[in-house]
Amino acid sequence: MLRSNYFRRLVTAALTGTALATVAAPAGASNPLEYPDNGGAAFSRGGAWLATATDPLAAHYNPAAMATQSSGFELGLLFAYQSVCFQRKNPGNADTGPRQGQQETVGTGVRYAAVCNNTAEQPRIIPSLGLVWRATDSLALGFAVVPPATYGSVPGEWPTITDARRADGTRIKAPAPYRYMTAGNQSTILHPTFSFGYDLGGGLRVGAGFIWSLAVIDVQSFGMRTTYSTQKGDDAQVDSKSRLRTEDLFVPGAVVSVLWSLTDTLDIAAWGRWIDAIDTSKGSLDLISNYYTSNLQGIAPLCDDPTGTTCQGTAVPDDFSGFPGYFKQFRFIATPPEIRAGIRFHVPRGETGPKVDVPKPTRDPLRDDVFDVELDGSWTMNSVADTITVRFVSNPDGTAVVPVRPSGNLPPRADRPTGYKDSYGVRLGGQYNLVQNVFGVRAGTWFETAAADAEYLHVAPVPAARGGFGGGIVIRRGSLDLSLGYQRHYSLGLDNGGNGKLKAGAGQRDGAAFQIGQQPDEQQFRSYQSINGGRVAQSANVFAAGAVYRF
Repeated sequence: MLRSNYFRRLVTAALTGTALATVAAPAGASNPLEYPDNGGAAFSRGGAWLATATDPLAAHYNPAAMATQSSGFELGLLFAYQSVCFQRKNPGNADTGPRQGQQETVGTGVRYAAVCNNTAEQPRIIPSLGLVWRATDSLALGFAVVPPATYGSVPGEWPTITDARRADGTRIKAPAPYRYMTAGNQSTILHPTFSFGYDLGGGLRVGAGFIWSLAVIDVQSFGMRTTYSTQKGDDAQVDSKSRLRTEDLFVPGAVVSVLWSLTDTLDIAAWGRWIDAIDTSKGSLDLISNYYTSNLQGIAPLCDDPTGTTCQGTAVPDDFSGFPGYFKQFRFIATPPEIRAGIRFHVPRGETGPKVDVPKPTRDPLRDDVFDVELDGSWTMNSVADTITVRFVSNPDGTAVVPVRPSGNLPPRADRPTGYKDSYGVRLGGQYNLVQNVFGVRAGTWFETAAADAEYLHVAPVPAARGGFGGGIVIRRGSLDLSLGYQRHYSLGLDNGGNGKLKAGAGQRDGAAFQIGQQPDEQQFRSYQSINGGRVAQSANVFAAGAVYRF
């Protein structure tokens, strides 16, 4: 009967946590640039937790450490408030605007102003959960559901109309300067992980886990119907807004780790993670051509003519339902391979503190230590995610074949380069236990190098060098630990002087038709002008709340 009740509590905890994660998941994120880290304990220590790993999220972040834990369940929430500000510029930091087109300068026309994301005061809620069952003194089994620890996005964050400036400095509404990079992202990625940890004896533990990732992609951005070889700036009159949706409900991956207690005061750990690419041949694209009004100060009303032939002055929607099989491929490595290593120094209480009986040998800093400090390093191989592949069907010769209402064709290759490069990080943090087995304080800091050069500047995410600092507390009452934490995140920003390398998608050009394989290949179905010139700044305030219940 006791065993039956135990497993009932175990299953109930898992199902409850999964339900909560599913409810919060629409605020999840889909980019590879994470901050440290999911989980109240890890977050409050600036992510310096790898060689500590005494909570159930170790099922994903260090499965070897589960062999040192009591059975337990963990639920964590991150609340991220992010601010991103972007100033669009042309080469030489020259002003540019939505009507520059083929003109050498923006002249007396409307020019882009510095703008920020629209919902910086609204939290992006990122949930996580973990479950550990200590089967024997040596063996533990675990399950975790974690999303990428990123800032996420919320509806309305990237509006398609923002403030701009006239030549005299007065304000006017105009197309958003970042629209070709993003117009919204409501994608969700989760990493369910099934893992084990085993104590080999002599202070050495090993662990591994299988990841069954789930990806639901929902992204919006802009392209242009026509581009010209003499184009120097945007021509928003031919803009089209797109919304791409697809999913891959089986993205395999794995984690492996080792935890070694070298002495009574020193632990070292290593962890590696690999997750395959999101890769699917099914999806949908909704396109709205002639998106803006003729004065570019608003969004044009949608045309209700299904043929698109009598849509003068209105926006023309198209879902390509008349061309079945148009969607060919979406592929992206949303979670690049990563390796971490850490070393932890801790001071045990020894004979100075009261003894606490436990059913199995465990590591518990709040119970056993006066304090600890940990230093971790990371290598994230972002370079494998340097391109988002998006393909639609084409003619055999590589030219476009899918018609777009009211005119033009759907680019068969709509790939998006990211320019990501490998990044390296360091994390330093620790915990001081003021009242044994009752109350502790945590603090930590972290820094990570840039994930892209300035010429690949982007607003979502911002791939600049970045870091953070913060702290938190842990309170224990019986079998329940409650954690609260805060981090301030800063970014060094990116400024390319107006010399960006990202270009917008384009369906057709003046002169010869675009054609895959034609030289220069990187110009095919892309605008002639760059769309990410300028500078970007980013910062964030992130709060964490977590609870761990030990069985």
